[in-house]
Amino acid sequence: MYSLRCIILACLSVFTLAAHADEKADRFLASARNGDLASVRSLLADGVNINAQTPFGATAIAYAAEHGYLDMVRALVGAGANIKLKDPIYQRTPADWAAKRKNLDVLQILVQAGAIEVETAIVLGAEAGHIGLVRAVLASGAADGKRLSEALVFAKQFGHDQVVEVLVAAGAQPLAVPPTEIPMATLEDMAGVYIDRRLGWQFEARRFGPMLKGVFTGQQEFTYVPVTETTFSAMEVPDITFEFDFVDGQFVGATLTQSNQPMVYDRVGRRSSLTNYIVEPGKPAVEDRPRPFDGPLNWPQFRGAGAAGLADGQHLPIHWNVDTGQNVRWKAPIPGLGHGSPIVWNDRVYVLTAVASDGQPEFEIGRLSHVDLARDKTKKHAWRLLCLDKQTGNIVWDKTIHEGLPRTGRHIKSSHANSTPATDGKHIVVIAGSQGLYCFDLDGKLLWNQDLGILDAGWFWDPSYQWGFASSPIIHDGRVFVQSDIPSEAFIAAFDVGTGQQLWKTRRVDVSSWSTPTIVRYDDKTELITNGSIAAGGYDPDTGGELWHLSPGSYMAMPTPVQDNDRVYVTSGYNLKLPLGYRGPRPVYAVKLGARGDISLPPKSDSNDFVLWHRKGAGPFTATPVAYKGYLYTLDFNGVIGALDPENGDASARHSLGGCGAFSASPIAADGRLYYFSEEGEAFVRDAHPPEMTPLAVNLMREPVIATPAVSDGTLFIRTVHHVYAIAHSGLPANAANGSEGATP
Repeated sequence: MYSLRCIILACLSVFTLAAHADEKADRFLASARNGDLASVRSLLADGVNINAQTPFGATAIAYAAEHGYLDMVRALVGAGANIKLKDPIYQRTPADWAAKRKNLDVLQILVQAGAIEVETAIVLGAEAGHIGLVRAVLASGAADGKRLSEALVFAKQFGHDQVVEVLVAAGAQPLAVPPTEIPMATLEDMAGVYIDRRLGWQFEARRFGPMLKGVFTGQQEFTYVPVTETTFSAMEVPDITFEFDFVDGQFVGATLTQSNQPMVYDRVGRRSSLTNYIVEPGKPAVEDRPRPFDGPLNWPQFRGAGAAGLADGQHLPIHWNVDTGQNVRWKAPIPGLGHGSPIVWNDRVYVLTAVASDGQPEFEIGRLSHVDLARDKTKKHAWRLLCLDKQTGNIVWDKTIHEGLPRTGRHIKSSHANSTPATDGKHIVVIAGSQGLYCFDLDGKLLWNQDLGILDAGWFWDPSYQWGFASSPIIHDGRVFVQSDIPSEAFIAAFDVGTGQQLWKTRRVDVSSWSTPTIVRYDDKTELITNGSIAAGGYDPDTGGELWHLSPGSYMAMPTPVQDNDRVYVTSGYNLKLPLGYRGPRPVYAVKLGARGDISLPPKSDSNDFVLWHRKGAGPFTATPVAYKGYLYTLDFNGVIGALDPENGDASARHSLGGCGAFSASPIAADGRLYYFSEEGEAFVRDAHPPEMTPLAVNLMREPVIATPAVSDGTLFIRTVHHVYAIAHSGLPANAANGSEGATP
């Protein structure tokens, strides 16, 4: 079989082979990315190709426009840079990047140089009162009557009288129906994702100044003008209207009408209610009464044993209330910021955190449309491993792993402590990002540590955006396995858990990924399985030798591979196609255990001897799926859940949880129920029986939740941004009073 991975790797360079013909082009692109104008000018004088591209099609002027380097843009335009070249990944020109980042001075220069395809430039100028940009667009002749009318609305809304005068003089006409004035905060509340539950169609709305922009998946984006306080009309197609449903202070849905045919959409981006609630009134489908757990359960790593996320026999509660203390055994405050999950062994709970010197971590949640970094790279941090008493939440010990400045930056939603610890009952292993790999005994004594180098995981298109490391270590048979998919040197490695000695290290070819590896067992054999953006693969855990590989995935792979009897599921969900559009985004692969060699699928094929089936568009972006009771349950970033048939990958169910629209934590399954957590702290409990997947309850944590929960001995351990909660039936015996709070670290 031909090697599909080789084809993909060739695709990554086929855009411009000249871009990597010599090291000079790489230095030129890096200098542009970092704002080093002197080096850019020196390399231009030395004959570098001004239009050299990265493997992803980024050029020097695209980087300069994206970062807002005004003098560099002037220099590159003056030297003849191609300002109309689109990158093949995002299909954006340098002017598009300037517009997206709202670098309006840069955008003005590019428009004056001939970047007339930027349709929104005049609207951006009108909104900001940037008279120079408005005049540049008018001089280019790029703005049609519709854009002039939109710009006029923005200029009037924001009180830019001079811009209004210029637009009117250029022939801008008021809208036929003047827009109803709606507060900006209300428009922001209307923005979000709406889904037609009957057909599965999605509509996404975003604020566009005093109006809305709306787009159906894969369709043209329209401008919606408010004609009443809740009804909007499409500017391009006036017979399309969107009426929002406002119930109990929230926008819960909308009705789309076209040619007098209504379609009802439910809100995915709905904010949390003020109180917990049962979604379906009446008796819950699954009985919720205190029952002793069937037997002890340790949770030694991310998502428990084998990363399976399964906790049958633990009899977790459906309902809890952090306000009243119902079924809250304890909560323990955790300093700093960390997104790693808790792990549990016997009577101890372990969590990793990074505490900034000023104690004020910068952090955002939600469906962020930007790639911005937190501004704390210059702040001293302390990386700490905390051990809590499982029964009370009190601190047993608190060890500082490392103190100093972070060696890389982080995304504003990320943390400097994203990785989940791992234990074999004798050792506790943690990755503190680029600060290193550390091993402790159960009493908190440091046994060894290894410097793994700079683990600089970030945006594949622009590596200057450092987003932070997140893959977690796992322990098996006396070895610690670490996966590090970073552009500079991706690798998978094994270390002796007792001594820290590196046993082997295998180079991988990949861009930044954040997946944790998995150990699988079958027919008295053991394999180490990895996910990746370019390729998933299997490795011999004894030698590090590659056993098989499968291409492609989606860029920025995060979910962990999951074993299900004789197969392993590999998924990824960043919604971009690989170069040349090969295969398509968001795959789910079912791989037969025992695969060998290149098992990649040829075009237009969904199976082979080792790939049992493949489904495009079904892979989750962040959350690891759970294989449970004959189905593979997935969770999309926007709160849409699915159940796939393990025999063929067909969708047996697809529902919207109706949460805040952003989900990072992975689901877990226990006793016929599924537990999902939104970033806003909504805990959704669903019946694990497709196709209905009956909603049982929504429990509010009152804090953001990014980490995946842990389960042990009838207790659900939930890490919020500021606490760890122990959730268990209050009718069961416990050493701590219901709702007691552990000692403050």
